[in-house]
Amino acid sequence: MRRLGSLTLALACATIALGVGGCSDRSDGLTTTQSEVVVASEAAPTTTTTLPPLTPDSWLNLDPSVRMPRARYGHSAAYDPGTEKMIVFGGANYTITGWEDGPFFQDLWAYDFTSNTWTELEQTGETPPGRIYASMVYDPESGRSILFGGEDHDGPMDDLWSYDPGGSVWARLQPEGAVPLARSGHTMVYDPVGRQMILFGGGLEEDLSRNTWSYDPSANAWTELSPRGALPAARIGHSMVYDALSERILLFGGTARVKQVDRENDPTGYVDDLWAYDPGSNRWVELRSRGDVPLPREHCGLVYEPAGAQLVLFGGRGHRYLELGDTKLCDVQTRTWTWGDSRRSSPMGRHSMSMVYESVAGVLIVFGGYNDITELNDTWVYVPADYAAAGD
Repeated sequence: MRRLGSLTLALACATIALGVGGCSDRSDGLTTTQSEVVVASEAAPTTTTTLPPLTPDSWLNLDPSVRMPRARYGHSAAYDPGTEKMIVFGGANYTITGWEDGPFFQDLWAYDFTSNTWTELEQTGETPPGRIYASMVYDPESGRSILFGGEDHDGPMDDLWSYDPGGSVWARLQPEGAVPLARSGHTMVYDPVGRQMILFGGGLEEDLSRNTWSYDPSANAWTELSPRGALPAARIGHSMVYDALSERILLFGGTARVKQVDRENDPTGYVDDLWAYDPGSNRWVELRSRGDVPLPREHCGLVYEPAGAQLVLFGGRGHRYLELGDTKLCDVQTRTWTWGDSRRSSPMGRHSMSMVYESVAGVLIVFGGYNDITELNDTWVYVPADYAAAGD
């Protein structure tokens, strides 16, 4: 077996068990209707679902349709407010095919919460190679999603792509000047004040990164920021969001150690620290949290929920590869963590799923991931406590 470049694939290989792919659970009272949905370039009948009333501070298994993306983990996702859909690209599934022959998916899907349907999108022109653990971020200025990095069997990647939903077209971007080293398991978020994307960390060929970069989509240029003062430890599998209240970028968790004597039995690299990056001053500062602080973990879902001015955290992988299924909320002003999901209706524990904020409905959408047995292709919604249905 190849050495597999950065830590990402080596760690993934250690945790994927052989079994049967896929996961489906229909115990939530959803009703079905027939409709026509265009999938790629063909029109095919599919089953759509009618959602029951949503309950604040709870999860619901959406169980959207017969035609859904294949089970996967490590995929990339971004919410496109222009089309009002979650866009999902790539990922992998080794449970079905085995590690050596496991494919890196190259397909592209859109999920519409309003109709509760998945649609596979036909991609035109050159398309990005399949990969895991890339970052994909929506650029509101151009209406396109930007994809950077990731990893396949040849190791970490440094290619940069933009996806235009208007023609379902990918374009390979070739920035001039300095560019980040190839990496995976990094995180990138959009800063609307600076109209730039901020990237931090990730797994390199032989090490972990603690560098901070900005990407300007309008100029198609990268800039290494070299922040002053203290920095987060080099890490992989962390989560970042933009906090609109403070106009800072918040970072949580990940794996922050490269060398571990016995990762299988003593995986001590998971962290639970919370950091803030201020693009205006170009500084990182560690934040002190209080309350029910989440356990150390990597590859969790983390979303900023603007109506409640809070972070919503779900899942991830913790000590001794425990697949976590907790929901935690953090008030960004007081930095106090509390338990969410008062009905205890959360999905099964998992890591490396996608989680986005659906801004039209004001809910969070989770898709896929890995649950210590197999890859998943279920779709869930978390309804924040301050949710108000349309017309209320």
